[in-house]
Parts: sequence; structure tokens; C-alpha cells
Amino acid sequence: MSAIDGIHITLEHDIDEQYQYQPGEIVRGYICVKLRRPTLIRSVYISIFGEGNVSFEDERTGDVHQAQETYIDSSSMVVEANSGRPLSLPSGNKDFPFEYQLPENLPSSFIGKYGSVTYILKGTVQGIKSNDTAITSEPFLILQKRPLPDSIESPILLKGSKRVFTGCSLGKISVEAGADKHGGIPGEDIFIHAEVKNRSARRINLIQAAIVMNSRYHADKKTVRFSQIVNRKKDETNMGENEGRRWVHSRLTVPPYIPETRLEHCDIIEISYTFQFRVEISGGAEICLESPLLIGAHPDGLELPDKQAMNKMVNSQWTVRDKGLGLDSKQIDIDEDQDINNWHGGVIPELRSDSAISNPLFRQGSFLNNNGKYPEEMKIRKRSRQQSDRVEIMESTKL
Repeated sequence: MSAIDGIHITLEHDIDEQYQYQPGEIVRGYICVKLRRPTLIRSVYISIFGEGNVSFEDERTGDVHQAQETYIDSSSMVVEANSGRPLSLPSGNKDFPFEYQLPENLPSSFIGKYGSVTYILKGTVQGIKSNDTAITSEPFLILQKRPLPDSIESPILLKGSKRVFTGCSLGKISVEAGADKHGGIPGEDIFIHAEVKNRSARRINLIQAAIVMNSRYHADKKTVRFSQIVNRKKDETNMGENEGRRWVHSRLTVPPYIPETRLEHCDIIEISYTFQFRVEISGGAEICLESPLLIGAHPDGLELPDKQAMNKMVNSQWTVRDKGLGLDSKQIDIDEDQDINNWHGGVIPELRSDSAISNPLFRQGSFLNNNGKYPEEMKIRKRSRQQSDRVEIMESTKL
């Protein structure tokens, strides 16, 4: 029986039981070992690995296209036997501390239909006997800090209409919709206004506003696209002729834990977002209005370390190896319902539902930059708090 009764990794920087970091931060933690009896240990070391993977199948040819990027592939000795003499450890619990400063050029964590960006820590304890060796792993999340431009403060304004026949009569359905800004940060609210007018004999069954994530996956000079709704506001209605529907200050939240627009520093996956306003009309018709939406990450709650003030425990033996794939794009047809389960290559951190999240990264606290002033992101956040006090209205009207 192995002398090692249990092994796990504990990270000090733990937000809502989710290990989430920004590039440039220091990962601090412990390899925690429980020993059944006194044991001789040769070494304890920590490894960190981050990679991007893409895999999809071309239905026309049956070919599987795959691509991979490595962002971190590093190992560091935490404990090593001195002069070839193993380390003697008593029975019980023993914690081995480690530190590592993350590189600045890491893409955000992402899990999509045809690809992912994942990060994982692996701790290894090696005894003098083969059965006294144990390995454990712990996934963690990266969220890239990307400031949003001032231009997102301009509102989105959309208009559209559709002429529809019912029997021998011709009618018209018109839509005006928009949002208070062109972008947001994860966890922030976007406020929507809209007015739908039905001057036709058709009925309107549904009005919906949504944030759509559009992802593109590149492999072997091929590209596949996939779109998914990450949050939506539904207004199920049965609007008849000469009736209308008005939205005033309707709230639509940018989901926490979604990556920023573009997914910087990743060459095999691209991400963009769309604000979509859709009206479903009886008979299978619809009006769909769309506008690009910028998503960025907010640094509040996770301050990057001062490199000059880093203590001496940061291990300088870590090494980083990067591999990139510059691929040309060629669109091919892919079945969006196809299930590909083998792209992640390892354990994936749990992405929780909105209701389970309480993350200081998105809290509405206040902080100052080096000039003693609020950053532009904070001004946007303050404005959002003022708006959140307004009353949301969704009402029917007569034309």
C-alpha cells in the first residue's frame, strides 16, 4: 500500500471556489500531501499547462481538422533531495508552497462547441518507492483584461419592417429597438428600449432581445463558425392587428465568465458578439435586427502584482514555450448539432450559472488608477448603477 493517503492542490487566490486569474498575476498555492506513515521522498514538483484545441469534421469529405496551440508548458521543482539523499517526512499532513507569475500574453479561458482554451496545474510527489508516487491536478481560469473604448457609450439604434400578406390583404409590421450602449463588461447590465407595431392581420408570437456569441474555429486552413445565445430576454405575446408592444429600460445582463471580444493571443479561435432583437410572426416569418457588441473585462477586484515588489519566493526556474498557428480561412459547411467531445484534452473547470456567481472581479466597487482618478471603465460602471435604479416597463399599446 502506498504511503501517500491523499494529495491535492490548494490555491490561495480563490474567488467563489473558482480559480480565476488575469495574465501577469502570481499563482500562489500549496501541494498538500497526507502520509499514512513516515516516508522518504525524492522530489515534489509543480507543472502548469495551458493550451488551445480545435477539432471539427468536414461533412462533405469526412476529414477531421484539428489545431493546437500551447500557451504555457512549464515545470518547477518545489522540493528536491539534497546530495542524492531523500527527504524524510513524518506521517500526517505536509504542505509544499509554490509560486508562479503568469505571462502577460495568455488568452482567456474558453469552452466552445468545436474548441477550447484551458489551463491546468499538476502536482507530483515522487517517493523512493514506485508506489509512493502520486499525481494531482487542478484546473484554473484566465480572464484577459481588455479595456473598452469610449465609443461603446454611444447607443444602438435599429429599425426594420416587414410587409406581410394574409389572404388578400397586405399589412406591415414595424420595429424600432436599441440599447443604451455598444458594449459592456461581464456581469454588467445593458438596457433596452423597443417598440413593435402590428398593422397586419398576422399575429406576433414572440419578441426577444439577446446577446449572441459568434465563434470561429480555424484548423488546417479551414474555418467553421458557430453562434449561440449566451443571454436573452423573452416577451411571449399574442399581439393582434393594430396592437403594439413597448419596452422601456428592459434589463439584459452580460453573463459573467465569458471571454472578451476577439480572444486575444489565440490564433485558432476568434470570438465576437452581437446584440440581436427578433420578432417572431405567425406563419413562420420574422424580423431580426442585429448590431455588433463589444465585450471587455474589468479589472476591479483583481489587481495585477507590482513586478518590482515581487518577493523572492517567485521561482525563476519556470520556462515558457509558445507555439502559434497562422491559418488561412476557408469556410466549410458543418452540422451545428454535431457533438465533439474530445477537444479539451483534460479536466475542464466548471462554469457556473449566473445565480451561483459572486465574483469580486465584477463587483461594483470603486478604485483609482495611478493618477488618483477613476478609469473610464469605472465611469461606465457608475453610469450603469444609476441606470439600474430605473423602472423596467414592458407594456401593450393600441395603435
